[in-house]
Amino acid sequence: MIAQKILLCFIGLTAGSMVAAGVFAFITLIGVVTRLAARTKTVKHIMLYEDMVVLGGTLGNILTIFEWKIPVGAWLLCLFGLFSGIYIGCQAVALAEALKVIPVFAKRIQLKVGLSLIILILAIGKGLGALWQLYFNWK
Repeated sequence: MIAQKILLCFIGLTAGSMVAAGVFAFITLIGVVTRLAARTKTVKHIMLYEDMVVLGGTLGNILTIFEWKIPVGAWLLCLFGLFSGIYIGCQAVALAEALKVIPVFAKRIQLKVGLSLIILILAIGKGLGALWQLYFNWK
């Protein structure tokens, strides 16, 4: 019985470690952290940013696994949701840019101006869709 639990713990830890390594490799591959640092002209702090991404992922996993509740108010929860949404939006745009989807699309439809507006509208639509889903799932 104890050997079975130890084996399950080992399998769970190694599988979780591999998935986490894959997620962080994906984030590094698309370069969302380095792009944000370059845009904000804070490249000298890139190691701190990468450490915070790993720390946030680790703490998020711990909170999810052990189902710990953090007693914060609605305002802090809204602020967290806003920053999480911004990060996910940046990650999605970085992935699309890494795959050259947006430039190829703009070239194919012969778009000369307004690409930034299209990206902004896509981000707003994604955010409103997420809010819509959250609103109706809470009730």
